Amino acid sequence: MDFMQQFSVILNDLLSSDNNIRKKAEEDYDKIPNETKISCLLKSIEVASSQPEVRTIAAVLLRRVFSVAYEDFTLKISPEVLVEYRTALLKLALDEADKSVSRKICDAIAELARNMVLEHEENAPYPWPELLQFLFNCVNSDAVNHKLVGLYLFVQFPGVLGEQQTNFLPEIKQRLLVRFLAARASIAFVTFNEGDQAIMKLFQDTLPHLIMVCHHSADEGVDESVFKQFIELAETMPKFLRPQIEAVLEMALKISGNTDNAENWRQLAFELLPTIAESAPQFLRKHAAKYMPEITRRGLQFMTEIDDIDDWSHGDEADDDLESICVAGETGLDRIACGVGGKCFLQYIYPLLAQLLSSANWKERHASLMALSAIGEGCHSQMEAYLSSIVPSVIPYLKDSHPRVRYAACNAMGQMASDFQPSFHNKFHENLVEKGTKAVLEQAVTTLAAVADAASSSFLNFYDNFMPNLKFIMQNATHKELRMLRGKTIECISLIGLAVGQEKFMNDAVEVMDLLLKAQINCEEFEDDDPQVSYMMSAWARMCKLLGAQFQKYLPAVMEPLMKVASHKPEIAVVESDEMEGKGDDEGWQFVSLGDNQSFGIKTAGLEDKATACHMLVCYAKELKEGFAEYTEQVVQLMIPLLKFYFHDGVRSAAAESIPYLLECAKVKGTEYLGQMWAFICPKLLEAITSDPENDVASELMSSFAKSVELLGFGCLTDEMMSSSIEMMGTLLDQHFRRHEDRQEKRKDEDYDEGVEEMLQDENEDDVYLLSKIADVIHSLFTVYREKFLPVFDKLLHKFHKLLMPERPYQDHQFGVCIFDDLIEFSGEASWSYQNYFLEALLKYSIDNQAEVRQAASYGLGLMAMHGGQQYTAACASAIPLLKQSIALPEARTTRENICATENCVSAIGKIIRYQPGAINRENEIANWLNWLPIYEDKDEVKHVFNFFCELIEANDPIVLGQDNSNLPRVLAIFAEAFAEDAFVNELEVAKRCALIINQAQANEALFNACISHLPQAHVEGLQRALLSLQQ
Repeated sequence: MDFMQQFSVILNDLLSSDNNIRKKAEEDYDKIPNETKISCLLKSIEVASSQPEVRTIAAVLLRRVFSVAYEDFTLKISPEVLVEYRTALLKLALDEADKSVSRKICDAIAELARNMVLEHEENAPYPWPELLQFLFNCVNSDAVNHKLVGLYLFVQFPGVLGEQQTNFLPEIKQRLLVRFLAARASIAFVTFNEGDQAIMKLFQDTLPHLIMVCHHSADEGVDESVFKQFIELAETMPKFLRPQIEAVLEMALKISGNTDNAENWRQLAFELLPTIAESAPQFLRKHAAKYMPEITRRGLQFMTEIDDIDDWSHGDEADDDLESICVAGETGLDRIACGVGGKCFLQYIYPLLAQLLSSANWKERHASLMALSAIGEGCHSQMEAYLSSIVPSVIPYLKDSHPRVRYAACNAMGQMASDFQPSFHNKFHENLVEKGTKAVLEQAVTTLAAVADAASSSFLNFYDNFMPNLKFIMQNATHKELRMLRGKTIECISLIGLAVGQEKFMNDAVEVMDLLLKAQINCEEFEDDDPQVSYMMSAWARMCKLLGAQFQKYLPAVMEPLMKVASHKPEIAVVESDEMEGKGDDEGWQFVSLGDNQSFGIKTAGLEDKATACHMLVCYAKELKEGFAEYTEQVVQLMIPLLKFYFHDGVRSAAAESIPYLLECAKVKGTEYLGQMWAFICPKLLEAITSDPENDVASELMSSFAKSVELLGFGCLTDEMMSSSIEMMGTLLDQHFRRHEDRQEKRKDEDYDEGVEEMLQDENEDDVYLLSKIADVIHSLFTVYREKFLPVFDKLLHKFHKLLMPERPYQDHQFGVCIFDDLIEFSGEASWSYQNYFLEALLKYSIDNQAEVRQAASYGLGLMAMHGGQQYTAACASAIPLLKQSIALPEARTTRENICATENCVSAIGKIIRYQPGAINRENEIANWLNWLPIYEDKDEVKHVFNFFCELIEANDPIVLGQDNSNLPRVLAIFAEAFAEDAFVNELEVAKRCALIINQAQANEALFNACISHLPQAHVEGLQRALLSLQQ
């Protein structure tokens, strides 16, 4: 048998259904050199007598060689032979009669072309000139199969022309104005050239043809791929659709509204609407608002298309089929609300909900209530104003004649309790549900849990009504069909326990813990999809919070199954388009297109449980501290690789959050063990920060690093670690500046509107939060290293100085000032050498329009007086009139932000009086300062202000006490208001010092009573509490 015959046997065996035969064939195939594979695979395709399946697998394998071994075989095959192979490939594509095989050959051609185009140097001749001629011969051919080959190549690799495409644009456009395959090729070509405005504008007049093809494909019920690509186009390049946005919307509404169309086509057409709402909400608000009522009605129409199942309320699951048209409508309305915003959307949907809710048709009542739950996130601020009318309108349906309507009403109440804390709790916490059929009971228990969580300690009044019944369910709902009910009951009991607190719950805690422990021991008997597992994990964590150190004894039973869930590794796959058909239908798989005819898939089952388990581990480490020490090593080994678990943001966030708590747990094991653990963690943590694609996760990672540095103290960072941390912050600051510039450009766009601004503000908030974490890291480093951090700080000095520039947004000013505040506080007199970078800004921003900026700047001026030394005397003198100006602002005490800013100004003046007496006229400034007291909102400054106030009184300062103690009524009034406003929370030493002065004043009872006789009763009671505290 010659080698080619042997190779044919291998190909046939690769198709075998026998695993052993196929595995042996794979091993034999892998041993063949790539250059030999190409020759044999081409010959296998050429043999027309071989089965189509053999020719197909030969073409697929050929493409894979081109994909993974391009560099290898091009070094081993002569240029002349490569030309022969390319010529043979093109001929095979045209000669092949079987359409499926022909497409696989085209895939191989496209892959080879892709590598050649990517490899060739700029301005060099096109590397495969024969392919250019081949393409245009194909699309100009009268032979249908030849035309299809050319178009299919465009679909598979829109960049096939490389740098030559500019020369052929008009001809490309003309050739692509045909039906299905051409439409796919057009969309692929436009999407591939996403950033090229010239191509986008040139191809925009093909939109009517693309819309027509989408219409035809829906009418004929064939080839969903065109419509799916069109949706992808709407997602990635919505501006391409702008000239025909009305036609696009009309198409989507017409197809989705035609009940004669198949359900999958109606859902596909409807998907266009939330996609556009998410990718280009300004289109719907600004250019196509007239379609919003019909879009809203279509979503609600979908939600009414729900089957009436006789035994639904006794079924195993209350949730509807996730692929149903009803669920498509619900999720679509949720996405539209989030996309266009509540200000736009609520005006359209609210009247329709009221209309449906009063319907005699249970399906319309159900749709109204479920939609109410769905839009809460997108319409949050607008709906909150209507709660007083919404909630009473829902309550009657808790007793509706139809179980699915009762379920929907429970769901709506629970969702609102969760979405609108604390407003819902304050007004409606007594509207609770007591009983119902299983499906309704499940939702009732969920609603009760949400209400208890929102009500917190206010739930004490209802505890005895519900806890016995919940324990009964937990004890007796042991059948398989009741496992969801039991899981939700476990969640509800633990949330109620957390709400009412340990004292009330302890009477039931032992019984509940025994039930949980019994279930935990038997957890290996649970099926993989048993919902009780997730609920139990969360319940254990809440029990840990309740019991504290007493929970440690339960760890041996809890940790093993918890670690197993947290260690779950999801199944992933990179699949070809031809492999998607079967896998795409598998439950639990999600796919993301990678282009190049490939998709990345992940099986999502288990991911949420994994994230929950990781958060539970954080809880145990946080609550138990040294009691969790023996588990730190295995948890660290689990968590650190998860810092780059990009499949789930919650997993990465939990991994980040765990680090400082695990380090604190490990302290009991000694400094050497702790140092080794940190040496393992730190480099991976810093690397994860700069590589994370999500701002909120990167912020959590930054927070973890900052807390860890403060926990470990001086010397915790090696030179390499310190250098990496500075490099990391530099990278993040550069990204921060760049994103701000991008937002400024978007404000110049012709589609800019109020909704876009709202979206940009949301992006800015995420950016600012990350900037605040950079400031936190700098604070931690200054706290630990003090002036020794300055040489490293210098490497970022110009970036921090940029934050203070006048043209920067106020949040940059705020956190830029905070960073220089830390410089002043922790480097003391050494900060003077940096004063050219920050001093002018601190003075200027102490009277800024934004309260947050004024607070940061005035705080810095106070630090300058405390820690800067006499070199700052002149600057302190300059600060006094500015601080007074800020205190005198009309809005100075109107909001908490303004009050805190004002109190920082008052405190700063006090610090200047105390530490920089040479900068002021002491008598005048103390007299002024007394007029601004007390302060009570900013607890950090309360300590400084009242310690200085007490110091002056204890020194019998005549300016404070007045001649013959004539100012005593004013002094007592200041103390009285401060105690009445709970100014001294967590400042017991300061409170005691103030109380002793009050007690001393009380020695002259008649004088004391005269001094306080004009005070408000609440203030008098404040003084009484102060005096009572001395007796405790």
